[in-house]
Amino acid sequence: MRAIIGNLLYDTARAKKIFSFRRKVKGPDMALFPGYCFVEWCDIDIYKTASGRWFEHNKDKETITPTKESNVKEITSRLDPKRYIEFFGNVKEA
Repeated sequence: MRAIIGNLLYDTARAKKIFSFRRKVKGPDMALFPGYCFVEWCDIDIYKTASGRWFEHNKDKETITPTKESNVKEITSRLDPKRYIEFFGNVKEA
């Protein structure tokens, strides 16, 4: 998938996929149930471009969203510490 955001091209075919996970996102509003917030699960891939920019690809909604390295660190540190160390280096022992 490709998208131009902020005059920059983000391309899943040219960037390196770093991590995949599932995230809860706000689902569609349901007129039958006013006041309720429905959620759905989406498959997300995190990529890093050759120029060092990060982005998320929502495979279910087919969207690309630029993100910051700090967000990627937060996600990978919670969900896959081994992957965090692989990409961001060793951390001190607690």
